[in-house]
Amino acid sequence: MSTAPPLILLVGMHRSGTSLLGSLLSALGISLPGTLIDRDPHNPEGSYEREDITALQEQLLIDLGRWWPSTDGVLPLPAGWLEAPSTRTVGERLLQVLASAARQQDGPWAVKDPRTSLLLPLWRQLAEQLDLPLRLVLGVRDPAEVMLSLVPRDGQAAGMTPWRAQQLWWKHNRQVLLDGAGLPLLIVDHDAWFEPTAADRQLDRLARFCGLETTPALQRAEILGRIRPEHRRSLPRDRLPLALHPQVRRLHHRLQALAGPPGPAGERRWQRLHAALAPSRLELLQPEPSLRRRLRHRWSRFWSQPSSPPDEAAAAPAYHPWRAAALACAGGDPAAGEALLQHWLRHGLSAPDLERIRQAPAACFPERPPGRDPGAQWPRRCRVVALGTHLRDWTLQAWLQHCPLPEGFEPLDPDQDDPGTEAVMALQLRKLPTGAESLDLVAWSTLPLVLDPDPGRVLLLQRLGIQAHPLVPGDGAAGWLGRADDLAAASARLGLPPPGALRGGLGEAAGGGETVILCLGTAGEAWEKQLELDPSLLCLPGFDQLQLPTMEDARLLASWLDAATRLGLQLVRLDPREGADAAFSGEIAARVGRALRPPDLPPGPHWLPTQYLSAPLSPSELREELLWRWSGRPAPTAPMTPRPEVVTLWQGGSGEAAPKAAVCISLFNYADRILAALESVQRQSALELELIVVDDGSSDGGPKLARTWMESHSDRFSRSSLLAHTSNGGLAAARNTAFAAAEAPWCFVLDADNELHPRAVDSCLAVAEASPSETAVVHPLVMVHREGPAGQPTDRSILSRVSWQRGLLEGGNQIDAMAMIRRSAWEAVGGYSHIEGGWEDYDFWCKLIDSGFHGVLCPQPLATYRAHDQSMTATITTRGLRRISRLLQSRHPWLKLPWATDQFQQEVD
Repeated sequence: MSTAPPLILLVGMHRSGTSLLGSLLSALGISLPGTLIDRDPHNPEGSYEREDITALQEQLLIDLGRWWPSTDGVLPLPAGWLEAPSTRTVGERLLQVLASAARQQDGPWAVKDPRTSLLLPLWRQLAEQLDLPLRLVLGVRDPAEVMLSLVPRDGQAAGMTPWRAQQLWWKHNRQVLLDGAGLPLLIVDHDAWFEPTAADRQLDRLARFCGLETTPALQRAEILGRIRPEHRRSLPRDRLPLALHPQVRRLHHRLQALAGPPGPAGERRWQRLHAALAPSRLELLQPEPSLRRRLRHRWSRFWSQPSSPPDEAAAAPAYHPWRAAALACAGGDPAAGEALLQHWLRHGLSAPDLERIRQAPAACFPERPPGRDPGAQWPRRCRVVALGTHLRDWTLQAWLQHCPLPEGFEPLDPDQDDPGTEAVMALQLRKLPTGAESLDLVAWSTLPLVLDPDPGRVLLLQRLGIQAHPLVPGDGAAGWLGRADDLAAASARLGLPPPGALRGGLGEAAGGGETVILCLGTAGEAWEKQLELDPSLLCLPGFDQLQLPTMEDARLLASWLDAATRLGLQLVRLDPREGADAAFSGEIAARVGRALRPPDLPPGPHWLPTQYLSAPLSPSELREELLWRWSGRPAPTAPMTPRPEVVTLWQGGSGEAAPKAAVCISLFNYADRILAALESVQRQSALELELIVVDDGSSDGGPKLARTWMESHSDRFSRSSLLAHTSNGGLAAARNTAFAAAEAPWCFVLDADNELHPRAVDSCLAVAEASPSETAVVHPLVMVHREGPAGQPTDRSILSRVSWQRGLLEGGNQIDAMAMIRRSAWEAVGGYSHIEGGWEDYDFWCKLIDSGFHGVLCPQPLATYRAHDQSMTATITTRGLRRISRLLQSRHPWLKLPWATDQFQQEVD
């Protein structure tokens, strides 16, 4: 008798919970050696299959002409398959893998692969050669669930059909029972894992079967915690009722019975089952005529099969809802279109794929047969589904107001087990998913009607084979919201004040006769700290914490908001969550607004449908943003860069050699910091150096300090100048004055509150002089020192860390102003431009890119940026983020600034 640790084979049909079994065995301390396949959307916690063994067994089934998901996968293995050359080759490699793994085991170990269910005779041979004791753990799952999981996943990759899925379930389980005769076998019921008491008992049986002691309570709780109900996909109640072959249903019931506690009764059941499965006539499950009809009827809308060949009850689909789109994107080439379709079914649709489908010629898409009239009244009772949301979402309840609902409409939750109700109505309210999530759209081709408020998305959905129609705001039957007792119920159940009080008493006290602004949610801690500075704003900062446990609660909230809108309150949604909540923004919101505009609101720009804004945001910027939107979103005006009069306060220098580089310092009310900046320039290792300081109208004595310092260090520089504007012109004007006064070909920009490291100029100049003429900027790594209240550094980080690339600059500035700049390039682009509120340097980089120049990184930390409360970035730039973004986006259309347009309009579009 072998003394080697037992090898436990996890077997069963695909999608039957064997991955969960692998996870539980691993938690019990059972080794699953080797490199395991990575997790994927179908197995979010991992499949626990060993890469090399799975690949070998997959290839063997293909070589034998029995690739498991194919049409021939349901057939018995060929006669003499154990002696086939491909089997011997795979057997030798498996023998090496198992021998190597077995030598490293000192306790029970396991291998998980559903394909082993079909190849058990080979495994028994290998185990005998290695003197390995085998044990089998058979995972059994409801065949209806397996069918619903398998068909969408493998429908196109392998032509999987409902009938074939049943045949494969039958074959995998039958082969384990027959080919595993005489081996220790434990049957594990997948359903039992989701019942706490049954799961506890089943875990005990699993541990004892593997030769382990009963697990302690604490460890048991941790192990059972790996059971994730949210990953239990494809429950039959989520889809149409399914037709199961009587023998499949009977075998499932018998296996569930055998999964119970061992005993004489269980042994007798096992003997009877083994005898019942033995006849060869049961190798291939034969469908009954009625079963064929039921399967075709219940799946025909999904697969659209005109007929079935005689050798299979439901053939591989000749139609797939995405096939026309794939063919259109492939230019009409059938082979390329099929390859593209297979790629989509493996990886999902990407954003570029969706755009290609949108742009394809209309002639590439056949006319779809007419579906349900989108204007026809819905059934009084029907299931309502929405991609990415549910009926307890107030936004979905708000959209139902625009649907053709009958009086007494009663929506049913898709999760509700109501198999007698087959009517399904669908709303599509968010940006179409991409990647693996886009595969969910395939199932939507089965629905009789999908409504979407966005016409562009409707076209795209139609081209993906979905019966999509526009949901037009205001066209529905009113009455879903605004019932007589809704506001009183919202007050009692949600704690919300009457909207009339907000428009009347509170609104008049807060803002006089102006439009009353009501903010829903919060834009963060900074927003809340500034809220008291603008008491005219009304705010519900706990909006996102409202508890909506029922559909009625969500409907009451939607009704309350609808009433507030109709009274003329300007609603502003702060930091809205993604998904359907964002579906009211952008152009869609405008269409809703036209339908909901308060009838007593006088003509004028002071009301819009709910507006969406995210942090960072201050109350003052909110008002500025609303005023811009109320005014029709006018285009930004071109900036005008001031040219103040310049006077020379001091000029000197050694004059011994022409400077190779200049350090240009802009000064404005930094008397407490200018000397540190000047000292950092004085410590530069570069000898032929020019120093230009431009004061931009300081009032704190800074220019006087700078002059005294420069007079005492005159001989240090080849040339030095202290210039002053007679009036404040802004940062761009100060930079331009300094560059115009410099004689050196390269200028290093330094603000008066920052400092240079000793080799900053030398190191950047070495890179600059070795670079081509198109190089306009050399930017070093910049160390950020964040200062505390007393000026001490509290944190450090790095600026300008990325290389200069247009793609990296599209979404925002990545390069700090402290950089060495070719003066001739500055002149070629017209210098710096004044940007009210900041970002002059970012605009300057974009101007250089527009003119064909580029920058390079000097990979050394050569400057220090001091982040403090009085810096320009902290006091100005973040306040006008949206306005400044729009200006730069208009000046440089290739930018993709997230704040240049409404983020949630982008979500919709």
